[in-house]
Amino acid sequence: LHSTRPPPSPRKELVIPLLPPTSHRWRDREPSSSSGSVLSSSSAPSSGSAPSVEEQAVQELLQEARQSQEQTDDPCRPSISIPLQLQDGPLQPEPGPQDYQAVPVEAFGLAMLRGMGWNRGEGIGRTFKQVVKPLEHQLRPRGLGLGAQPT
Repeated sequence: LHSTRPPPSPRKELVIPLLPPTSHRWRDREPSSSSGSVLSSSSAPSSGSAPSVEEQAVQELLQEARQSQEQTDDPCRPSISIPLQLQDGPLQPEPGPQDYQAVPVEAFGLAMLRGMGWNRGEGIGRTFKQVVKPLEHQLRPRGLGLGAQPT
């Protein structure tokens, strides 16, 4: 029998991609050039009696505090601020009912995994790329196991 309808097109696998990274990132602190001098001066023995561990710790804390004050007083160094909310608005429009109806519930989890780079037949992980079969729980027959009572 031949149908007048066109054959159904093969269904494309649904993929829900990850959200792109935002432009707001933490700034990496630049290593200060004076931090090396702190270590060398604190590790060098003084001409007098050797300072105790507590005195060394106090001196290092005082030096760090002085350095942080010097860095904040520097006008060419901008202050670091973390925005509470994005000024540009939402990254993507809010999903509506038609968006929820377009994705079947059964395919949602697989679509999310595909968006994260998972493929069927491939293992996950950086070094262990084998596919591992899941363990399926099998119920014991009635009357077997701990606490079973003969009936």
